[in-house]
Amino acid sequence: MRALRPIVALVLLAAGLAACSGSSEKSLPAPSKAFCQAAYDFDTNAPTLAGKIDTQTELVQTMADHAPKDIATDVAVY
Repeated sequence: MRALRPIVALVLLAAGLAACSGSSEKSLPAPSKAFCQAAYDFDTNAPTLAGKIDTQTELVQTMADHAPKDIATDVAVY
């Protein structure tokens, strides 16, 4: 299960950054600034988060709190 966490995190990060890039389809909801900031914060801190479950959880929870509806379920699962 631990081996899947980095993979899931990368998938969520990629989805979040794609949503924030503005190049998504018109049918997808626009992400909020808060979600984009949360995704950015996770991305910039990811290299230093090994073994820091509490910090990882806080950063992912912030993304989940502001996630667009099309990825909200995926972020909540992580």
